[in-house]
Parts: sequence; C-alpha cells; structure tokens
Amino acid sequence: MKERVEKDEAEKNGAKTYQVETAMASIMASRKSRLLDVLSKIVSVTKSNVVDPAMFTLTNEENQVGKDAYQVDWTKIKDRVAQGVICEWAQFAEQIYLFCQHVVMDPEPRRKAVELLHVARTLTEKLRKASITKEAMLLQKI
Repeated sequence: MKERVEKDEAEKNGAKTYQVETAMASIMASRKSRLLDVLSKIVSVTKSNVVDPAMFTLTNEENQVGKDAYQVDWTKIKDRVAQGVICEWAQFAEQIYLFCQHVVMDPEPRRKAVELLHVARTLTEKLRKASITKEAMLLQKI
C-alpha cells in the first residue's frame, strides 16, 4: 500500500515537472521570438528612414580587433538571440545600447545611430512589457 502511494506521488511529481518544463520552454520560445521581432522591426524602421542596416555591422577587421563580448554588431546580436545566448530582456537591451553607443562614436553615422537608439529603446520596452504579461499568464497555468 505504501509503495503504491509513493508510486502515485512520483507520477504526480513527474507530471508537474513535465508541465513546468513545458511552460518554461514555451516562455523561452516566446521571449526569443519577441527579441527577434524587435530586431526585425528596428531594421525595418532603419530601412524606412533610408538607412542601410549594413552600416551598423562591423567589418571582419573590426571584429578581429575587438573580440570581447562588448564589441558587438547587429549580426552578432541577432545570432546570439537565435542561438539562445541572449535570452533576457536586460541583457538584450544592454547589447543594443552598447552597439548603438559604439556607432555613435563614429562621426559619420552619429545622427542615424541616435535615431536608431531611440527606436530600439522604444520597441524593446514595449515588447518587453508585452512579453512579461504573456509570461505571467503562462506561469499562472503551472
């Protein structure tokens, strides 16, 4: 009898663990989708303002000079999000901010980078709030 109760509890715990893991996977997939959506919208806005998004990507030589985690470019941010390396909103916003700050130091694209930074901040904040709401709803289901 005692073994049967323990077995039932183990099955219930296993089912709950599965539900939690499924919900967390759903949250992470949703967040990743929203982060990539932010990047896509920022690129769309830059294109609509007749700005080539490629101007916000470092050349191979620039990438070789600064290999540390803070030397980022547009493509690297997108790749890191797609790979799941960047999966938190604060981390994502920091990478966008650092990159825009890097671009602002270059006198040629300074004005356009400031515009990009404003758009990036606005979109990131709006979608972060929407993501938090959705994540809270998913967590309530657990």
